[in-house]
Amino acid sequence: MLSNLSLKGMAEDEPVYAYAATMNLVPENNNRTIIPFVLVATLPSYVWSYGAFIVTTVLIYRALRTDGVQLTQRTLTMQRRFLRMQILQGFVPLFVCGFPVTLFIGNIVAGTSMDRSTIMMTASIFAVPIVQALVSLTFVRRMKRKAESESSSSTARRASSRVAH
Repeated sequence: MLSNLSLKGMAEDEPVYAYAATMNLVPENNNRTIIPFVLVATLPSYVWSYGAFIVTTVLIYRALRTDGVQLTQRTLTMQRRFLRMQILQGFVPLFVCGFPVTLFIGNIVAGTSMDRSTIMMTASIFAVPIVQALVSLTFVRRMKRKAESESSSSTARRASSRVAH
């Protein structure tokens, strides 16, 4: 401990302050809690963003659902894939961040220490763009393979019909 104090240039009787997020009013933390931050900064942004996402997804689903119009199976399949991909891209960040944020809020409510679990929370939040990119890349690669297989089968069908004539 003495080496840390001399390294930091602190006197032995100098106080060290560490701030933490609590649900209770703690005098050592100037009677501040995390409740205003959660209610004003975090919760509204999640409610608005996922509310807008759900509303637009439902509106797109309704627009794609064509009542009384006959669509080909290929068009219906493409619309289902589009909707599935949209839902994945919207909810993957929620699932990736959901566990650490739940852990964070749970520890605050319980008043327990998070210790090294904060490393996992930071890593998962930084992983969101990577996970979203991987989901999109997987979707694009799958669509490319299906398009290539469909074009090769249609080319083979055209070639066989030319031979028959």
